[in-house]
Amino acid sequence: MTSPESGLSWLRPQDGASLQAMQELVAKLSELTGRGSAADGLVEVTVDNAGALSQVVIDAQAMRLGSAELSAHVLTAAKAASLDLQAHTQAVLRETYGEQALNLDAASAGDQLMNELKGMQAGLSRSLDDIKAEVSRIHAASAPSS
Repeated sequence: MTSPESGLSWLRPQDGASLQAMQELVAKLSELTGRGSAADGLVEVTVDNAGALSQVVIDAQAMRLGSAELSAHVLTAAKAASLDLQAHTQAVLRETYGEQALNLDAASAGDQLMNELKGMQAGLSRSLDDIKAEVSRIHAASAPSS
């Protein structure tokens, strides 16, 4: 469960509609990608929502470069893709939560949101279990004795 000191405690939904909105936000964040290029577009890199390389495209013209230069271009494109992903993440968070989202670390916001959501779901599950137990207790107490 999340602690009250969590940096994202202000994100916690107060009702079911907000919980659904947060689940939609997590889904939207999980679909984000970042793209970057280098060497005048001869090297293109895509990263997934976790920042891992998901695609590298190297134009045949770039193969004429030396290995060190080509490696440098791949790294440059990967860094640009990572920054692009962070910008997309910040934009989604800002769209959803306004200026408070500016204080979030875009690189870890998705993981933090997932942890918040898991904590809330665990709390809801415990509450439902408590309600079921109370209903069972009431039924047992009101059942006619033989």
